[in-house]
Amino acid sequence: MRVSECSFGALFKTGSSVMATNEQAHSVASSFQTGRVIEVYVGAITAESKPYLLPQTLLENASDYFTKALRSGSFKEGKEGRLHFPDDDSSAWEVLLYWLVKRHLPSHASDQLLMINCWALGDKYGITRFQDETMVELIIIYDDQSAKPDSIAKALEVSGPGSKMRKLIAEELTWVYENENISREDLGAIIDGTGIIVEFLAANELFREDEEGFANIFWKSNAATAGMEAKDRQAHWRDYLVGEEPVRHRVYDLELDQ
Repeated sequence: MRVSECSFGALFKTGSSVMATNEQAHSVASSFQTGRVIEVYVGAITAESKPYLLPQTLLENASDYFTKALRSGSFKEGKEGRLHFPDDDSSAWEVLLYWLVKRHLPSHASDQLLMINCWALGDKYGITRFQDETMVELIIIYDDQSAKPDSIAKALEVSGPGSKMRKLIAEELTWVYENENISREDLGAIIDGTGIIVEFLAANELFREDEEGFANIFWKSNAATAGMEAKDRQAHWRDYLVGEEPVRHRVYDLELDQ
């Protein structure tokens, strides 16, 4: 629930719920005084490599993946207090670390390929809120500029059939193709062997049903939702989330401008 929809009574309740919140806050704060610091290496390790030094609690609160990996008696990573992700994108990890601390994306995060790599991190490690925020940012980027070939290729590489990323890319390909920005031959070369044909056919059908709504990231059909309050209209970008919608994101400001 967004803050604008909350009552002041809900925000300022007193009693046992507040006590529980204070106890939880104290527990988390105490863990930073006594918890381990984990070395996190991203990419190939060389003589010049420097790890990120992160509180174990920060990682464990972000994802069950890290909680399981860092169990001291189960895996080598947990025993040594070291994690190594040789195949992950280092720039995407920088954005993830910023988000873990600030709980929102950095303002410069407006690159197609970077947002796809960030989405892949969220998907890989089960950090759904981060995954969804980067997805919304990618949708806003695509609303302003066509999907680039390298971002399409990367998106297909890091996503599986039926995923939200495949749905988005299939719709982007449909839009570009129907506006004759790419030829049938080029389209075939892009989707051949990727397994995206099912999503592409579904996207093409959606395009035929509602071309105007298909092109609008905010509302599926402007005609069908005319006069409705924003909270009652059917937002397009919410179709691509795997969890709850972001608490803070610039998409809400853009939505109000529609």
